[in-house]
Amino acid sequence: ATRETDLTQANNITFRFVFHSDEFITREGVLIDNVVIQEDPAATIDSDNDGILDINDNCPLVSNPDQADTDNDGIGDVCEDPNDDDGDGIINSLDNCRTTSNADQEDTDNDGIGDVCDDDIDNDGILNNVDNCPTTHNPNQLDTDNDGIGDTCDNDNDNDGILDVDDNCPTIANPNQEDSDGNGIGDACESATDDTNDSVSNNSDNCSMIANNNQLDTDNDGISNACDNDDDNDTILDIYDNCPLTPNTDQADLNNNGIGDVCETVDAETITLPSEVYIYPNPIEGNELTILLNKIYDTEIQVSLFNLSGAMVSSKYYAIEGNKIIVNVHSLAQGVYLLKLVAENETTMYKIIRN
Repeated sequence: ATRETDLTQANNITFRFVFHSDEFITREGVLIDNVVIQEDPAATIDSDNDGILDINDNCPLVSNPDQADTDNDGIGDVCEDPNDDDGDGIINSLDNCRTTSNADQEDTDNDGIGDVCDDDIDNDGILNNVDNCPTTHNPNQLDTDNDGIGDTCDNDNDNDGILDVDDNCPTIANPNQEDSDGNGIGDACESATDDTNDSVSNNSDNCSMIANNNQLDTDNDGISNACDNDDDNDTILDIYDNCPLTPNTDQADLNNNGIGDVCETVDAETITLPSEVYIYPNPIEGNELTILLNKIYDTEIQVSLFNLSGAMVSSKYYAIEGNKIIVNVHSLAQGVYLLKLVAENETTMYKIIRN
């Protein structure tokens, strides 16, 4: 009996013909009846006449011979939603990266260009492919440990295995964290640091809070006169001592002129302030301290007060009015303090006394 199989819905049909010799088949050939093989009409159709057959065309009904498909989703751009070129669900008018899908619209530097399209994500003028910290603004590209990661991105800037947040000297390698004086600053940093720019490094400076390149220490107690509240070590604080540079515990002053007898023939210490600054009254008696400036500054001035232990007592920015600054010191306790002025990258320190 003859059997028929419906192949009209089948794809990629392979026919195999096997011939067996018998008395009905001659060597001259084989006759096969009623076999018709036709090519699939769809395989030759080009509906939009763009030279791309429909079976291969990513937009078969609209001519697009270039087959442009920006978002590589298999649908030609000319067939996609005309208001969303990259198919990320963000319409073109609101999309910060129209031709690259970025549904999160992340824009690190807020320049209106999505990160996936931005060749300078942190907007620091350094292209991403050469930026040592591509997502954090760092135009100077500082890389202390030369590990290829900018300091602003590096959590171990000196590459000593100690994270910066825990490192007592974060920019100089010191894996053992030695800190001889227990002040929280590693020895490796103290030997290289000169906070007051007086040409004496902090670890050698007898007054690291005030510039004193002469390192004058009248009583040889290891504390410079600039920081010492008892320069002659006679147990009388300088603010009360009628002879602050020569020991005179009895404070004898026969002529009652305010100068101790032992100082009448001894030169007193003279403290001269730079001509650009005049501070008064010093010692402070009332509730105001006046800083008179003989130099014109274009910026605000930062005024900070420290006690002799180095702890900050106060710090504030002041606008200059009439070449002077009035500092309210009503809450300042009695004692000796360091006054620090910072203006236009200039830093100066002064010793003041509060009676």
